[in-house]
Amino acid sequence: MTKKMSAPALVKKMPRETLESILLEHIGEDAALERHIIIEYGTSTTVAHYRELVDGMFRGISGWGYDGYEEGDAYDIAREIQEMFVKAEKKSGNEQANAVFAIAQAVIEGVIPRLDECDDHDGNLYDIVHEALGRVESVANAVDTNTALLGEIALWAKDLLSSGRLDGCGNGWAEQCTDILAATARTEAERAAFIEAHLDIDDVRELAIREAFAAKDFQRCKVLSAEGISRAEKDNLSGLVDGYRQSLIEAMDVLGAGKDADALVEQWTIEAWRDTWFMILKSRTPKAEWKETRERVLVALESKGKWASLLSSLYDSERLYDRLMTLCEKDQAVLVTYYRKLLKKFPTRVAPLLLTYIRQKAASDSNRSSYQRTAALAADYRVCAGVDAAAALIDELEAQYRARRAMREELEKVRPVRQPPAAKIKPLLHDLF
Repeated sequence: MTKKMSAPALVKKMPRETLESILLEHIGEDAALERHIIIEYGTSTTVAHYRELVDGMFRGISGWGYDGYEEGDAYDIAREIQEMFVKAEKKSGNEQANAVFAIAQAVIEGVIPRLDECDDHDGNLYDIVHEALGRVESVANAVDTNTALLGEIALWAKDLLSSGRLDGCGNGWAEQCTDILAATARTEAERAAFIEAHLDIDDVRELAIREAFAAKDFQRCKVLSAEGISRAEKDNLSGLVDGYRQSLIEAMDVLGAGKDADALVEQWTIEAWRDTWFMILKSRTPKAEWKETRERVLVALESKGKWASLLSSLYDSERLYDRLMTLCEKDQAVLVTYYRKLLKKFPTRVAPLLLTYIRQKAASDSNRSSYQRTAALAADYRVCAGVDAAAALIDELEAQYRARRAMREELEKVRPVRQPPAAKIKPLLHDLF
């Protein structure tokens, strides 16, 4: 019996002319094979060429559907892009540098906009973007990279940062791009001039602040941070504002202006809608002074007549339950969040508020999951109002919504068992003995 030969073994035995003929006939049927051949043997190194290859990787995969690209697809795309970089590394001198830069541009333009479409929980595509930026930084740092290419890289990196395409990624890409931009400056004087010329880019300003801290130039840190706060506030960029504020108070502390920094932190605590600065203020305030400082801040926040969620969080963290209870009486949303903490402390005040909320919620319930939440509230109502009141509430809801069988089923699951009066229990116990 003749042993069946494998396809690779058959290919090795084929005459070159036959192999070429088959390959030319069927090359268009396998996009991945076609791309591999172009990557390995092609000579074009333009951005458009590489962008076409990257786009083809996304078009040619099998996993496209309702849920986007699958995890295996992300891995395959990252592997093919790696092949492009490996091919570029085989070149030398300016040809290699140009090819690496062109591939990186194609990756940034072709991959980042598609990240939300991919099941990339292993981070294959995120890693390849990191690698692309890292390779460009290496090109910018290489001593033999020509001036013209450095200029192109600088313009590209500045445009990338200014465009906002890397904003909010939370993955260090903007920082990498800033490092690329800085690397295009060859001398310390050029680097300093570059930073001064690009302080309008927040990532560059943050780099300047880090370098000033490292050089112990705290006055420069203070100035750069204060200017950054002003710029970020105009653009309503709260995250950047907080970052610059942190740098400012650190610089002020080192410069011996800690009291002034404390005053600023207290001001920012009152202005902010998050509890971050409240906690920073607490960490900076001596324990003996905290109660007075806290009261001053809370009174200022309460006078604004808004930010109930912030106030409730602060009352809770500081265990100011009287104030939290009063806020619950004014704001039903706060009640829903915190009533469990207040059930046993203020049962007579929580009970009527919870009763009103349960009745309102039951009126708008429309499915079993919402009925289950109402039943859970009814069970909690028993803690502050007692068994009889909770049973009466369940009777009321079942009678009012008689047609909602699912609601009645969920309410019956939490119905409290009424105990017989004590006078009737004693004779029964006596009879047992």
